[in-house]
Amino acid sequence: WCLGLVVYTGCESRIAMNSSKASAKYANIERVINSIMGVAVLAQVIMSCVSAALYCTGSRKDESYWYLFPSGRSKQILLPEPIGYWLTFFLLFSNLIPISLYATMEICNYVQAYFLKSDLKMYDAAMDCPAGVRATNLGHELGQVSYVF
Repeated sequence: WCLGLVVYTGCESRIAMNSSKASAKYANIERVINSIMGVAVLAQVIMSCVSAALYCTGSRKDESYWYLFPSGRSKQILLPEPIGYWLTFFLLFSNLIPISLYATMEICNYVQAYFLKSDLKMYDAAMDCPAGVRATNLGHELGQVSYVF
């Protein structure tokens, strides 16, 4: 026979305390690049706001120049002018953000992980086991010693 007593402990139980989602782990260089990208997007938004405001305020006097609009000004924009021109300038300034940077970083991470895995100096003959790479951004953290005990 087996007797037992079940007591509800709520969120203080081990299973409830260990059920939280694991936080994402980023390399230091990824954190720096993400913050730089945030600054670049903010600069792009500010430049788009300034450019759209200047264009909307100064475009009225441009209508008097016959050589800029020989057939008259046509209404080609579907959105309200400030929003439409903000989107236009946002797209024009999109060259500030290097989209290929993340793809290039991931390719480099994969190649570095492959080299770590296939390095013969990291092979353990006693266990017949090569170096195991479980994270592609492992190469970023190698050699970055913050402190020594």
